Amino acid sequence: GRPRTSPLQTYVADIFMSQSWYDHRLRLPRNMTAKYRLLPVSWLKRMWRPDSFFKNAKRVTFQEMTIPNHYIWLYSDRSILYMVKLTLLLSCVMKFETYPHDTQVCTMKIESLSYTTDDLIFNWDDEVPLVVDDAIELPQHNLVETALSDCTTVYSTGNFTCIQVTFTLKRRLGYYMFHTYIPTCLIVIMSWISFWIKPEAVPARVTLCVTSLLTLSTQHAQSQKSLPPVSYIKAIDIFMSSCTVFVFASLM
Repeated sequence: GRPRTSPLQTYVADIFMSQSWYDHRLRLPRNMTAKYRLLPVSWLKRMWRPDSFFKNAKRVTFQEMTIPNHYIWLYSDRSILYMVKLTLLLSCVMKFETYPHDTQVCTMKIESLSYTTDDLIFNWDDEVPLVVDDAIELPQHNLVETALSDCTTVYSTGNFTCIQVTFTLKRRLGYYMFHTYIPTCLIVIMSWISFWIKPEAVPARVTLCVTSLLTLSTQHAQSQKSLPPVSYIKAIDIFMSSCTVFVFASLM
């Protein structure tokens, strides 16, 4: 899978989730001679399986195009592999102090709902714990790093096993360079034309300055559209405020 960012402190991920476990209570079919066998998905209702859930998920969508996207493999050693395709809407606490030069760190946590670590422990696969689709590109971010870790949590009812994958996302500057930085700098340069206008031509100087200020205000509002409302100062706010001061100074 690969994450897709969303502006409201969430991100979307399309994933294939694979779980494997060993169950000695299983009775193998008598005619089973192959290493593994594909089982009907309806068998899930009659089998034990880990009660895993996505701890920081706001919405989980099961894929059913064109058929239900999940399957079960039963191996000859009584181990089971369950694969399912899901679309997740996950919460991610994002910080925008350095926006649009920010780097976001988002996690995907998988935890047991009712089994404590006395009964169930999640572990990443030793051989292929995570596969990221390199063919998919994010429109505004680069996925610079993925990290796997344990997030087992202690509650009043006991320790509940948890594993997580951490995505480090670096914002791309191309869009902001051509739609914010360059146009804003050109507006500031345009306002400096007033230095070549005679001091007696007050209406012309005021008109040029006011027009530049209004354009800057529109640019600033446009740069905030893709952000949630936050109370702290961002890097883009400092840049736009500095440009406003330079434009206002052209009146002096």
